[in-house]
Amino acid sequence: MSSWSGGGAPLDLPEDFQGPDWMREEQSGAAPDEETFGVLPENWDAAQAFFACSTQWRHDGAGIMSSLRYEALDIILERSPCADRDDTFRRIQVMEHAAIVQARRLAPKK
Repeated sequence: MSSWSGGGAPLDLPEDFQGPDWMREEQSGAAPDEETFGVLPENWDAAQAFFACSTQWRHDGAGIMSSLRYEALDIILERSPCADRDDTFRRIQVMEHAAIVQARRLAPKK
């Protein structure tokens, strides 16, 4: 089974999850593929907060994810048990960038 924690159970995505389809597919319990990966322990706080932001994306005119709503991310980080908010924020920005690159890559070409 695919796991974001590199061996543990998949994250429990909320029923109203509105993140990209590929994120839901990786957490569905489907057989792992070449894109399955784990999360290093030092990235765990950031991964948890990043997935808590799944409904907090801005989209461009074509409907493609363009950025996280940082005002919502601030609230999530305030309520998270992360050890270092600044470090977690920087790690989330790296994941945000990677998610945007992936969303643009997978977007239908016009």
